Amino acid sequence: MIGPPRWLGEASSCEELVIVLRSRQDALQLSNQTLDHIIPLADGHADNILGPNRSRGLSQISLDGLLSALALRLIVIEDPAQLARMRPLYARRDARMVRASTTQIAKETIRRARPHVIRELGRAGGMKAWRTIDPRLRSRLMSELAKRRWDAKRSALPPVPQQEAAGMP
Repeated sequence: MIGPPRWLGEASSCEELVIVLRSRQDALQLSNQTLDHIIPLADGHADNILGPNRSRGLSQISLDGLLSALALRLIVIEDPAQLARMRPLYARRDARMVRASTTQIAKETIRRARPHVIRELGRAGGMKAWRTIDPRLRSRLMSELAKRRWDAKRSALPPVPQQEAAGMP
């Protein structure tokens, strides 16, 4: 049975979060090399993030990987003392200028729709450009394109033997 979550540390800054991550790594007795392998990070990257030098900061990728590898989950709570200090600095935003949260689109949806949207924009732009061409020139261009298509189809067909062409079996 999985029990209630255990409190492992508290952090209100990136530096404090790194200290909590490092203490969790120590509690699990994991080496930096093991973390590099699990996440996967480049060799020595975990040491650059969690080691004494800390020459690298936490990125989204490294934070997500470390949370997963160290079996951690972040729970965000309000700091009442800090809120009291910050409240005088807050300026309310104009609600009319805020986008509705229902207008957000998932990145995967955008990735899948992008080729279709680009194709449609290209088609619409091509149609607009096509309408600006003089009708006589448009007719000549289409005739030339049709002739090229027919020539390409004709050249792609296998040659007809002379006997069949003359109607002989």
